[in-house]
Amino acid sequence: MRPAAGSAEGPTAGAYRSTIKVKVGSVVPSPNTTVEPLLFIVLSLSKGSSAEIIVSTKDWLSRGGQLPVGPFWRFTTATVSGPRLEFNLLGQHNAMAEPPQTIKWSDANSGQFSGRPDAGTVYSAPFTRLDG
Repeated sequence: MRPAAGSAEGPTAGAYRSTIKVKVGSVVPSPNTTVEPLLFIVLSLSKGSSAEIIVSTKDWLSRGGQLPVGPFWRFTTATVSGPRLEFNLLGQHNAMAEPPQTIKWSDANSGQFSGRPDAGTVYSAPFTRLDG
């Protein structure tokens, strides 16, 4: 998926892969984490200040006595600031407590993902384009 030449989406629209650190268990905050695959698709940019994205990964933390979600995907809106997108991954569970996840491009095909699983230690990993 690539935008038309000269479109507002520029080089950022497309599909990308990375990894994400997520919490595991039933205790909040959980000391246990695991690294899982992360897929994100930037669908469109709206006037340069927001982007529609799809995010997919796994969530292994039980919340409120409910079983972990496991694999999931989410359609959400990200805030755009230059070469950076910020979004909440688990908004339906804890939008108020969740620090934003950040995607920052270094070029049209790659960059750095960083996030904090349930306000834990910052995790950072490179991402690369899938639709190259």
